[in-house]
Amino acid sequence: MRYLGRMAALAVQCNMPHIAQLCTQEMIVRAAKHLINGFLRDVKPDLQESKSSWFLAPCVCRFLNTFLGPKCCGTGLSKEELEAANKVLEAQEKEDDSKDQRRQIPRGKSRSKRRRARKVDSINVRLPDGKKAPTDPLAPANLWMAIHNLVQTKYNCKLGLHMEFSPRRKLCMLRSLCKKVGVQLACRNYDFTKDTIFEIEDVLNLYPVVKTIELTSKDAADYIEQGRIFLGRGRLHAAYAKLIEAQGILHQTYGPMHEQSAQCYTLLALVCYRAQDIPQAVEMQQKALLVYERILGIDHPDTVHAHSTMALFLHSSGQPKHALTHIRRALYLYELMCGPNHPNVAASHINIAMIYQDSGQVQRGLNHLKRAKECFQAVLGKNHMQVALCDHTIAVAHSLMGNFREAINFEKSAKALYAKEVGDKHPRIQESLMWLNWFTKNAVEVEKGLTEKGGLQPVHPNLSPFVWVSLQRFASPRQISPTDLVHLIKLTRSNQQKKSEQKASLNEAEKKDAVDLAPQPQPKPMANGGGELTKAQKRKIKRKLQRQRQKAEREAAAAAKARSS
Repeated sequence: MRYLGRMAALAVQCNMPHIAQLCTQEMIVRAAKHLINGFLRDVKPDLQESKSSWFLAPCVCRFLNTFLGPKCCGTGLSKEELEAANKVLEAQEKEDDSKDQRRQIPRGKSRSKRRRARKVDSINVRLPDGKKAPTDPLAPANLWMAIHNLVQTKYNCKLGLHMEFSPRRKLCMLRSLCKKVGVQLACRNYDFTKDTIFEIEDVLNLYPVVKTIELTSKDAADYIEQGRIFLGRGRLHAAYAKLIEAQGILHQTYGPMHEQSAQCYTLLALVCYRAQDIPQAVEMQQKALLVYERILGIDHPDTVHAHSTMALFLHSSGQPKHALTHIRRALYLYELMCGPNHPNVAASHINIAMIYQDSGQVQRGLNHLKRAKECFQAVLGKNHMQVALCDHTIAVAHSLMGNFREAINFEKSAKALYAKEVGDKHPRIQESLMWLNWFTKNAVEVEKGLTEKGGLQPVHPNLSPFVWVSLQRFASPRQISPTDLVHLIKLTRSNQQKKSEQKASLNEAEKKDAVDLAPQPQPKPMANGGGELTKAQKRKIKRKLQRQRQKAEREAAAAAKARSS
């Protein structure tokens, strides 16, 4: 974490404002954590102070009101006030140093030396209007300058004197600070525009934050890595066997509630999904999601990613309602952790739009696509490739509703961005021209009155937009004829039958691989004077068995390739 300042500077140089913003937010929150820990340690009953300063909850409440209030991070404070606050902090540091020196002087020293050590320069800093600057460390200007100086000291990063944060960003900072300090607050909508945001009743509990060593199993980690490699190569049977073995080791060692067990469940779900066993994939992913929530918390990045994967599996199994529940949860958590403008937030909006389009609610999906485009523009700039991809997706959504004129406009915008970024000879330009040609033909038909506007359905309404996009790419640039439409409908109706056939062939291939990879019977040892085999004979037998295994693997791979072709 000591290099957060360097990472923020590199993110600015590499045009990654969302990374720089997250690094800056993390540095501010960590500096605030050090300060609030010091304030909490100083809380103790003092008869000279009011009783409100005797307890922890008022201290936490006052710190949060100052840290996240309307004057958060120097907002609304003049430069003179901040400079005066900096002078106050320097004077307080000198006073603390003098107190430490006074404690270190023995009682037997001379009275004059003790008198000189007892002298402390009084803190008397004046503002330009003649008023005395506040010396309270929890005053807005003093607290912000303390955080500002601590960030510069710890992370070698000089922040601006004035930094504005939206209420959503303040909520992210509140969540991060509470997790680091161990503060539990009441769950309600906090208004960050008020001077008093938090009340004493909102502070429910303080719990200890303990750093522990996470125990892992090396054998299980090796099996998980082997299963991931087999999965990348398409050897589903071998990947499943390795992952099951890793899962058995983890259950015997740590039990099911372990982070490695959740990783294993996630990979098993992916294996089942690629094997077209969607119900089993949903079951495995549900177990992984449960373990992630129990072990890492409901707002951990791995938990959010598990929600997104669960939405994919549920959507594939024909449960769009439940899929929307999980992907909306992922969107909410991404906005809570990273703020409203982040690539993961935009990706979640695109996934929600695709689910809506598959369900026939194209207009609702179009709203999410526009939000994703705004997010990409705010994070990556208006000329990024992701913005062009959003324009193309919006064009496809307009064409699904029959608005081909709007589709042409958005596709032209995407083509212009592609040409600016990758050149005119890139395959994306050719694909964009193909789409423009198809949109134009249908727009002309609408204008001529051959079909009513909005009544032209490019494909059967039951088709998925993903299937439509892929099949249109195959059928264009010519216009789809009624024969093609009937053929496309037949393809979608036979989708389940193809899945069952693929599953049966996959099971047959896995059985054959299991037979081929089974250990071959060992040859009978040849007598060598009534004794055991010699080393040369053992090496010869070992090489022969190795050649047999390699030959079986090559035959199995060739058979699988022939079936796929």
